[in-house]
Amino acid sequence: MRKVREMMRERDDDESPKCVLCERRGVKLTAHHLVPRLHSRRRGEEVGSTISICPACHAQLHLLFSHRTLAEELDSVEKIREHPDFERFLRWVKKQDPQKRVKMSRKR
Repeated sequence: MRKVREMMRERDDDESPKCVLCERRGVKLTAHHLVPRLHSRRRGEEVGSTISICPACHAQLHLLFSHRTLAEELDSVEKIREHPDFERFLRWVKKQDPQKRVKMSRKR
């Protein structure tokens, strides 16, 4: 019975959507605005596009970077992935079990 459950989980994980940043499957996804809504509204601009990312990546983005930095410097998936601080986080989070909650702490 246990093998059947494991096989079902693997199959579900292969077919489930993945986080755009860490590429983990089997995680709940949230919408992240590439240009924060607060920044867009202040300038009277239309709210921009979103990407689907896991809660761990979403939390880490907002812990590491201000809204201004996200809007002005990290407004694409490629720029986010290539940032040295976030790149280090991605290497770590890819190794974590997607079924478990990942705790974050501010960089000191």
